[in-house]
Amino acid sequence: MSRRNKSRKDIFAIDNDYFHLKIADLLEARELYHVHFMHKKNVVATAIGRYRVRKGDDWPDKKGEYSVGRLTGVKTLENTEVRFYSWPCLLVFVENWIPAGQFEKKPGKPRSVSEDDWIPPWVYMPDGRKVPVCVVQAPRARPGPASVGNCVFPSNAIGGGFPVLVNVQEKERLASIGCLVTDGHHMYGLTNRHVCGEPGDVIYSVLGGNKVRVGKSASRQVSRELFTTLYPVWQGKDVYVNLDVGLIEIDNVNLWTSQVYGIGKFNTMEDLSCENMSLKLIGAPVRAYGCVSRQMRGEIQAMFYRYKSAGGFEYVADFLIGARTDAKGEFQTHHGDSGTVWFLDTDDDRRLTPIAIQWGGQAFAGNGQDIPKSYALATCLSTVCNRLGVDIVADWAVDLPEYWGAVGHYSIAALALGAIRDGKLKKLMEKNLSCISFQIEELSSKTGAGLSKEAFVPLADVPDLVWKMGPYRRPKAYESPNHFADMDKPEPGTKKTLLDICEDKSKINVKEWQRYYEATHDEGRGILPFRIWQIYAEMVKFLHNKQKDRFVCAAGILSHYVADACQPLHISYRYDGDPDDAASKGVHSAFDKAMVEYSTDEIKEALPGLIAAKAKKMPTPVTGGRCAAEVTVDLMRRTLTSINPKKACEAYVRYADFKPKKRSAELWKEFGTKMQDVMADGAVTLAHLWESAWTEGKGNDAFNVKDLVAVKEEKLAKIYQGKDFLPSYNINGIKNKLH
Repeated sequence: MSRRNKSRKDIFAIDNDYFHLKIADLLEARELYHVHFMHKKNVVATAIGRYRVRKGDDWPDKKGEYSVGRLTGVKTLENTEVRFYSWPCLLVFVENWIPAGQFEKKPGKPRSVSEDDWIPPWVYMPDGRKVPVCVVQAPRARPGPASVGNCVFPSNAIGGGFPVLVNVQEKERLASIGCLVTDGHHMYGLTNRHVCGEPGDVIYSVLGGNKVRVGKSASRQVSRELFTTLYPVWQGKDVYVNLDVGLIEIDNVNLWTSQVYGIGKFNTMEDLSCENMSLKLIGAPVRAYGCVSRQMRGEIQAMFYRYKSAGGFEYVADFLIGARTDAKGEFQTHHGDSGTVWFLDTDDDRRLTPIAIQWGGQAFAGNGQDIPKSYALATCLSTVCNRLGVDIVADWAVDLPEYWGAVGHYSIAALALGAIRDGKLKKLMEKNLSCISFQIEELSSKTGAGLSKEAFVPLADVPDLVWKMGPYRRPKAYESPNHFADMDKPEPGTKKTLLDICEDKSKINVKEWQRYYEATHDEGRGILPFRIWQIYAEMVKFLHNKQKDRFVCAAGILSHYVADACQPLHISYRYDGDPDDAASKGVHSAFDKAMVEYSTDEIKEALPGLIAAKAKKMPTPVTGGRCAAEVTVDLMRRTLTSINPKKACEAYVRYADFKPKKRSAELWKEFGTKMQDVMADGAVTLAHLWESAWTEGKGNDAFNVKDLVAVKEEKLAKIYQGKDFLPSYNINGIKNKLH
């Protein structure tokens, strides 16, 4: 709804008379005029903020006035912005924009719109204070539904930014975890109350591909509070602040991290109240990671957005968050993002500051646009914590990487270089070590933390940190089978395992494996040796085509799958516990990740010597992808011979009641020496496959010494982000891709 287009030059000048207005003044004015505004045609909501200027309007001259005529027409949140000189104001949101001329009476013609529905450019307070009014068209629309398929689920470490699920009346509801909080005794997951449900309702997530219980709804919940209770010195009679926040009473806090996925570590909470809350927050950049919308970068566009009436009470949201003024992409938030914590995103601080928790969204149709624009509705986080009697936890298990096994993958990739015999290949791989892995002395339990959010992920963990999560992830049904192959389950009748069957090398073929999987009712149907066959063949092709960059990228990624092949639980149907012993569930993360990472120093000390000894016995290069698969199966057989998965499960049960560090220490005492041996075996096998591909592809002929240089990270990232690079397949799809 527009104003009359009369002379109002002062409202568009930089008028210092308005800058003295504070939140208290605006709320007092809104309290006086809100009912008046809401009775006008098309008005749907009010808020407080700063005056919004059309993006195409001229900036003021030195006198504080526009040098040329200003724009007219519809004003929306999308086509306006808050500028440094934007003065405090009331925001009035309308369903339809009515041009100023329709309010004017013309000779001999009736007004097309009642003058009573005209919204003035300012309002006056009883003491003479003058408060500007900014009208914005924002017709409400219905947002799209949440899709669980869009979510990134954790492997085993759950925390802020990840999804939780609850079944309510036979319907599955979805929300985001905001962060960890504590009352000093227990830790809880902070999320949306309407998803938590009634106290005691079971809360689920998906960890490591399995839907598991992570806790239950706690009795501490808050749905709404009177405005004057939360903000006692400000005016807001018969007004509720919507909160809609609940707590998850966590079952096993050892599976949780205080890091927020997509955000990482963060600062202490911004403590806001009547005393320090300021209009400087309007236009402030904020950032969040919602489980459905993922990365959300926005700005605070209004405060105390008064959006509905019910039973004689009005309802407000502390913050209305929308797209940033300079945003290059679209800002979207969806059902399922509720519970997300928003952070102040300032340029001078690498760690973000939590400020608000999202409980809902608002969609506006915009200026005749088909696709609604979405906005987040959020509550001040310090208010929520105060009402629930909890504090933010910022330092719990912050060293947990986002995906298991980073130390194992990166150590094998880094140390394999020491086993390479070919001089040119060795030089090329050493030049690219920082792109493939890390220097061995840099490896620690922190190695994988936050890597999936970086622009470049060192190649050895691309399959986990890029292809299993984030914007370039590949369908789970195709990428997941590449990381394992359960080969130790006895086949009914013959009682032979797949390892037994594949002692006959001709049985390393897709048809035989499909038959075995059918006979053993294996639903996973892993194809790890065939994935290595596929990548090996591509490496040879890249060398023949003199595509050094793609060869380096493929060789680095190959290291991930070879490392999987020397991990016993990637080769066993007991991959996360013995099916006959429920207490052993969870062994995978405890064995493959925690035990290895707690023993990083021992691994770094022992592996170079073990690898050097094994490298002396490294076979001559093989030829062809089939031979690469045979080498892989031999490695897998040696691994299971060394470490029996059944014994690993039994040991995990014995130490189940120990604290994680103590449990890892006991497991290491029992299996550490053997684990070091199979990891060294994996590193030498990787070097063998690299050297075989280099020899078969005639790498020494393809490249001169001057060509043996590091490839730029951005070039490698562009390669592995491509869908056509080493595409993922299931067992049915890989069959016709092997050559």
